[in-house]
Amino acid sequence: MSVKADQAQTFIESSQRLDFLEDLADDLGTGRLGLSQESLAAFGITRAQLERGESSEGLEKLTCHQVELIRPGLVASQSLADLVDPRSRQFMTALVSLQQIRLQKVEETGVSLLRKSPSKPIAASLRVLARAYHAARRAR
Repeated sequence: MSVKADQAQTFIESSQRLDFLEDLADDLGTGRLGLSQESLAAFGITRAQLERGESSEGLEKLTCHQVELIRPGLVASQSLADLVDPRSRQFMTALVSLQQIRLQKVEETGVSLLRKSPSKPIAASLRVLARAYHAARRAR
């Protein structure tokens, strides 16, 4: 696999893990779960406990562990901007930044992810997009 493909794969995997955490409450409500049985077992958690809404120290540790798997992937993904067409660099930088903002919200929500999705970081997201827009206009 090429460097570009490896970095894209890292971004995709990190984003997917982030989605699984962010959507935990909604997914459980519809009978889905993005976290693997192996991950749950490693922290002494069962799907049934999650479905009953039982928060635990294991869930807290699992959430922290997942965040610590996601964060380096998103940091590494910042270099994707150097691999895309110059006209797309601001978009790629903004995309990674938006994922990092979402990760921060997931981290702030913690084990409450079991009951609710993180709040939408609208103001922070708009700032990222505005910076990207202005940078792209200056680059023209």
